Amino acid sequence: MTDALILALAFALGAGFGVLYFTLLARAAQSITHGASAGRMLLGYAGRMALVLCVLGLALWAGAGAAEILVGTLGFTLARQVMIRRGAREG
Repeated sequence: MTDALILALAFALGAGFGVLYFTLLARAAQSITHGASAGRMLLGYAGRMALVLCVLGLALWAGAGAAEILVGTLGFTLARQVMIRRGAREG
């Protein structure tokens, strides 16, 4: 694969993971208003952090370098902005 294709794939995977992560975060935030217990909130936080570490570890294991990690992080950040704007329109 060419470098441009690899970077495009890293961006797309970062954005996709960002959508997943921020969807889980939004559900956790909504559960606060529905009276979720502190233990459940802590478990959700630990699960999200474990997911992030697993995805990062998988990327490193697959041979991702600094450029791929940076571009994936850019996709993740873009997904954050999209999810925030989507939430603002719905809220």
